[in-house]
Amino acid sequence: MTIRMRRFLLFAVVVCAILAVGTGTAGATVTDVDCPGTDSTVVGNVDGEWVDGDERLYEGSTFDVAYCTDGSKYKGDWLTDDGADGFEIRNEPSSTNEGVYTVAITGDAGMRVEFDEYVTLNDVESGLVVTVPGEPTGEAALADLEDERVEEYLEARRSLANATAALNETTAALEEGDADFAAAEEDLDELDETYETMNERADALSNYLLAEAEAGNESGAIGALAAVQADASEQRNETNTALERYQTAVETERAEAQSTVRMATLGSLAAGLVIGVAAGAAVPLIAARRVEETMKLSRNVSYDRKTALVPILVGLVLAVAGGALLVTLGGAELLEVIR
Repeated sequence: MTIRMRRFLLFAVVVCAILAVGTGTAGATVTDVDCPGTDSTVVGNVDGEWVDGDERLYEGSTFDVAYCTDGSKYKGDWLTDDGADGFEIRNEPSSTNEGVYTVAITGDAGMRVEFDEYVTLNDVESGLVVTVPGEPTGEAALADLEDERVEEYLEARRSLANATAALNETTAALEEGDADFAAAEEDLDELDETYETMNERADALSNYLLAEAEAGNESGAIGALAAVQADASEQRNETNTALERYQTAVETERAEAQSTVRMATLGSLAAGLVIGVAAGAAVPLIAARRVEETMKLSRNVSYDRKTALVPILVGLVLAVAGGALLVTLGGAELLEVIR
């Protein structure tokens, strides 16, 4: 199993745990509650601050709530989630954390949870109200995250997109017959570097968001994590498509070059063979025919076999010399191209 596959499975497990089981909390539960004024109200510890107004929290957000009356925390049981629609209690108050509950938002987008409706006491006057927004997608999911890793990832993502576009332009030139392999080599080097950088920064940002999602989802960490995974995957697909297109163009260019060289080389060899055979055979045949004609006129005629042997030997010498010249001038490369 690859590292990326293990990371994806871990991401899926965490999301399922937060949305379905929700064992994570927004942080260690604290007993010191900052109660506003002297009103009786429900307060929630949202992003480290105790608030009792309207909040926008994503599905899966996990945080602490307390009940305040006369400016101090109520230490008994006061909250129920029986019949509640949009939240559930995860951890009941304990002896070390009296009166503080850990709750998780379970409602879908558009859900509104008014916690004062679930207080079992009679003197509640107001309380925390949570509205569940729709989960953002794409770069919008990262817009509210104030972390340098977000901008680093987006910068690397843009660099890889630019490198991919440059390779596509070079490939288009190859497809039109304007081969520039030096430019292609530079594009491939840039693509390799930016691809690696984007993956490293996507992993760093995903690890950060994964930790945030495990702690709670007040700032939309789950949506941001899903957005990074989807965005990075989309760019990888675009880059892989560009690489496949380039490889196809190179293979086509190579096949055309092989065909041209093969035809030229084999054509030359065939022509040379025909001429060589014709010349090699013609000289001895002509000589033999002359001897035959002469012998008809006189018996005092001899036929020297060297007449036939010399052209053959000369042909062999030329063939060997041609082979040596071929190797010297790059015959190995030529044969490689033909192959």
